[in-house]
Amino acid sequence: MNDHLSDPKIILFQARALPSAEMMAALEHLAQCIRCRQRSHEHFQATNVDDLCEVIKLSQTEPRKTISDTLRELVHEALVNRRLQAFKRDQQEVHRTEQQATGNELKEVKATLAKLASQQLPLQPLLTEILGFTIAAEMKSHLLLQNFLLSRGVSEEAAHKLVAEQETRSRQNVETILLTILPSQPQKEAK
Repeated sequence: MNDHLSDPKIILFQARALPSAEMMAALEHLAQCIRCRQRSHEHFQATNVDDLCEVIKLSQTEPRKTISDTLRELVHEALVNRRLQAFKRDQQEVHRTEQQATGNELKEVKATLAKLASQQLPLQPLLTEILGFTIAAEMKSHLLLQNFLLSRGVSEEAAHKLVAEQETRSRQNVETILLTILPSQPQKEAK
């Protein structure tokens, strides 16, 4: 074995930050190479010592704070950050999915309304009923979203903010539907 793992690769391996194929290759290499295993072990110990020194310094900044208090706070902060990152990823995915679904639903609504308009039926009562059901469904989904966020430990203020953003998007979607449908309606009635 002439090719040894570089220090950055060992660090990334220990942090579990390598792509899966490289993780497997590094793991196989470490299983066979004593020198790299020793370097990995030494780096791990040095990192732990550095981390411990930092925790001790942090605990000494406040007079009544113990090392275990500092560790507890750091772990809590790390968990909160991980939850927030996961939540942001989930929100981005939900937003993308909603945009795709809204675009498809809008196309379906337009097609259905065009079909109904060709039959010369009065659309205003039907539109009012459709929008009423849509708004009711949106309100229920906002309540469900708020309850979900609160159950996941998101603060009330953050949950209200996210629900308000969702309500704004919903309102914009309804306005888009209305603006798409209503301009075409008077032209057909004028004929």
